[in-house]
Amino acid sequence: MQHARAEAVAETLSLELIGSLRYASNQAVARNEGVRFSFYESRAGGCYLVHTGDRSDCRCEGSDSAQCGNGAEALQVVFLPADEPVQLTTNANSILLSARNATTVSGGALCIVPSGGKEIRHVVDTEGNVRTCTAISPTGVCEPC
Repeated sequence: MQHARAEAVAETLSLELIGSLRYASNQAVARNEGVRFSFYESRAGGCYLVHTGDRSDCRCEGSDSAQCGNGAEALQVVFLPADEPVQLTTNANSILLSARNATTVSGGALCIVPSGGKEIRHVVDTEGNVRTCTAISPTGVCEPC
């Protein structure tokens, strides 16, 4: 039963993550400014945040709320508690989506790792495209497929 729950949470998070990437891309174009997709870790868990400004301008620690300074604005916060059966890892701490055609300055791999299940990887390239794949066995290391 726990394995089935972990898989269901992973699938849901995967869909939310893709939706959030699209949202960040759309916001960059609509606002005509760069929008970031940033990742943060704390003892309480991890979160990702869609926001304006630099990565260091915002923080999310332990809840579904974010704190931003220097004129940055949090547009979306998703928090994943440490006790969930799924972890989110990445090889990029922030992805900047540019206002021009919603391309990225640098890509990255976002990995959803359920306990006892297959990793789901979303690889974001510099064109802003997202490719999804699953690893044969969870490695705990987020690398492009």
